[in-house]
Amino acid sequence: MIKPFHQDWPLTQGFGQNPANYAKFGLKGHNGLDYGLPIGTDVIAPHAGKIIEAATDPTGYGNYLKIENDKEGSVLAHLQDWLVNVGDVVTEGQLIAHSDNTGNSTGSHLHWGYYLLPRDRQNGYAGFIDQLPLLTENISNTSSNDSGGTFVDKITFETLVNKATKYDAFVTAGYPSASDIIQIILDLKTAKENIWKLYQEENTHVVDLTSQIQTLSQEKFDLEGRKKELEQTNIGLKQNVSEVQARNASLSTHISEMEKADSTAIDHGVKAEADLKNALSDLNTIASALNTNYPDVKKVLIAVDDLHQQIADNHTIQSDQQKSFQKYLKVFIDFFIKHKVK
Repeated sequence: MIKPFHQDWPLTQGFGQNPANYAKFGLKGHNGLDYGLPIGTDVIAPHAGKIIEAATDPTGYGNYLKIENDKEGSVLAHLQDWLVNVGDVVTEGQLIAHSDNTGNSTGSHLHWGYYLLPRDRQNGYAGFIDQLPLLTENISNTSSNDSGGTFVDKITFETLVNKATKYDAFVTAGYPSASDIIQIILDLKTAKENIWKLYQEENTHVVDLTSQIQTLSQEKFDLEGRKKELEQTNIGLKQNVSEVQARNASLSTHISEMEKADSTAIDHGVKAEADLKNALSDLNTIASALNTNYPDVKKVLIAVDDLHQQIADNHTIQSDQQKSFQKYLKVFIDFFIKHKVK
């Protein structure tokens, strides 16, 4: 295992320090190592493993990655970004992210938490341990170093850690290894993505239905407006029908009156024709008398005028009938003048 960066950046907070600050979180002290990496510094994998988490914790780790294999795991926090995805397998020293100041942080740095499997979550540090003695550069083949400090090898240290892990419940349920649990998590993530995709499709369908409902509502509004227009037109047509019926009644009355007038005119014509016949008969009588007695012409004309005046006084003779009378009168006079005895 190596440090998760290339250069020798300073350790700004060691494991177990500042217990008062972390008591509120139920910890004995700081449960990791903080290094003063500037923003944008390369962050590498401290050991091989699979990316089991790549997420954002706004009030805690900020942007963070979790790497795990069958023996150990690391959390790298307050990142600017990450260059890997959940499920990716990384090798020790592989570039995986860049440092930053995201989450609950007072300055740009890298928080590195480390734990061994099985994980002892009851150790007061949520299962994390101090990884400094396990760094490759610190491991010794002897039981002591030049300064008199005593180191143990990695295998011996791992056996000293009590068995406890956040995956105990899964193990009890019948999943014997962390890889099985990781696969379940990946499957759940895939299911979640599929559900989200289905939700988006259904949401698109809902949007389409909403648009169709709006279109139908507009069509309904237009049809109601057209219905009102037709109702107004129908009212106008009814008024026109009433006017036509009134005019028809007036015309019927007028026709009736004209028929009565025609009947009266016919009666008058029949009567005038009878009067003319009587007049002609009288004229014939006068003509016979004239042929017999040869009266004076002036007396004859006076008699004819008197007869004509008498007819005009006693009867209403239409113009055509008057013309007929005058015609017969002229013929009579011509006849009389032609045969008059001098």
